[in-house]
Amino acid sequence: MLAPHLLGLGAVAQPAGESGRGLRYVSNLVLSDAFRTNVGALNPGQEELIFSLLLRNDSGNIVGLATLSLPPGRQQQWALSQLFPDVTG
Repeated sequence: MLAPHLLGLGAVAQPAGESGRGLRYVSNLVLSDAFRTNVGALNPGQEELIFSLLLRNDSGNIVGLATLSLPPGRQQQWALSQLFPDVTG
């Protein structure tokens, strides 16, 4: 159970106004009984956005891959547990 007093913090993976192409990184993701991480995206464009999330462990090994789509003008967030149900830590 998550403690009710914890504050969620955001991290900008790509500043607004920059090209949507290329790799972006978000570090310090956690999925445990004490903490959780959600990943969010915003599509301000006029076309569907399709992107992939590649999850790596502390050693840099790939432990998960999720391909997502986001309709134009929408925002959404996903829990790591939803995207990578077999991964903990």
